Amino acid sequence: MGINLCDIPIDGARVGDIQADKIYWGSTEVYSREEWYLTFVANSDGGYLSLLRYGNCSPSLQYSRDKVSWTQWDPSYSNISLEGGKPLYLRGYNPDGLSFSESEYVTFNIVGAGGVHCYGSVMSLINGDSSIKTVPSRYCFYRLFYNNTQILSAPRFTATELSLWCYRQAFKYCSSLTTPMELPATSVPIGGYYETFHSCTALQKAPNLPATALSEYAYSGLFRDCKSLTEAPDLPATTLAGFCYNYLFAGCNKIKRAPDLPSETLPQYCYNYMFKDCSSLNYVKCLAINTSTTNCTSNWLSGVSSSGTFIKNPNKTNWPRGNSGIPSNWSVIDNS
Repeated sequence: MGINLCDIPIDGARVGDIQADKIYWGSTEVYSREEWYLTFVANSDGGYLSLLRYGNCSPSLQYSRDKVSWTQWDPSYSNISLEGGKPLYLRGYNPDGLSFSESEYVTFNIVGAGGVHCYGSVMSLINGDSSIKTVPSRYCFYRLFYNNTQILSAPRFTATELSLWCYRQAFKYCSSLTTPMELPATSVPIGGYYETFHSCTALQKAPNLPATALSEYAYSGLFRDCKSLTEAPDLPATTLAGFCYNYLFAGCNKIKRAPDLPSETLPQYCYNYMFKDCSSLNYVKCLAINTSTTNCTSNWLSGVSSSGTFIKNPNKTNWPRGNSGIPSNWSVIDNS
C-alpha cells in the first residue's frame, strides 16, 4: 500500500498513513518501508534542517537525497537545505546513543519549509537502519524534535526494548503535528514516554498504547494539553507504578470518554491529575478497589464536566466524592 503526498492537504490533516509501505511525491518514490531511513519531505523550497547541540553531544550522522550517495554531516553541523517534494534522508552510527541526559542532547530544528512530513525510523540514527530494536541509552531521543512547529507527521519509534526517559519530550510543543507514530513497546521503563506529545495542540489521533507493564512516570504527561484530541487510546496495562499516568490527559478538553481503567490496585500518584481540566469528560469506568496509597487519585477529575457517569467496581464501597474521587453530581453505577 502506498500514499502520495500530492494528494494530501498542505496542513497535513491526512498525512502520515503509518501503515503505508511506500510514499510518493507525484511519481517519485520518497520513502520505502524496507529501508526506514529517517526521512524529511518539505512542502516547499527555501527551508533548512539544522541540529541544535547541548553539552558534548556530537553524533555521527550522514544525509542523502537519493539513498545512494551519502555525505557526512560536517563537525559544525551546517544547515542542510530542504527542497519542496524532495526527500532528505538521514542515517547515523551512534551505537552508544544519540543523547544522554537533560544537559547533553540534540534537537532537530526545521525552519521555513512550509511544513515537513517525517517518515522512517529514528533508530536509523543509531545503526544506519532500523534493524536493532533496543534503545541503547537513557535519554536517547530526548527532545529530538522539541518545539518544532514545522513537523506535520512523526517518524516511527520501532524499538521494542526501551531505556529510561528515552522518548522524553520528543515532540513537546510540536504544535502542527497531526499524526503520531506507532509505539510498539509492551513494557515501558521509567519515564519512557514522559511528556512525549505534551502540547501537540493539533494532534488529532493518539497512537495505540499496547504496553501491559508500566514503570514510574511511564506515560506521565504523554498527551497533556493535546487540545485537538477527541478520543483517548485504550490503556490495557494492569501492572502500574507510581506516577505512571500522572497528568496523562490533563487539558485534553475535547475528550468525552475516559479509557477503561481495569487495575484494581493503584500505586501512589498513579492517576494524579490524570484528567484535570478535561472539561468535556463525562464518562469514567474505573475498577479500582485499593485506592489507599498516597495521592493515587489526587485531583484526577478536577475540571471535568459537571454531570456524567462513573462505573465502579461493586467491591469498592468507599469512593469519596469530589475532584479526587467521583465528581459530586455524577451518577454512579456498579460494573456488571
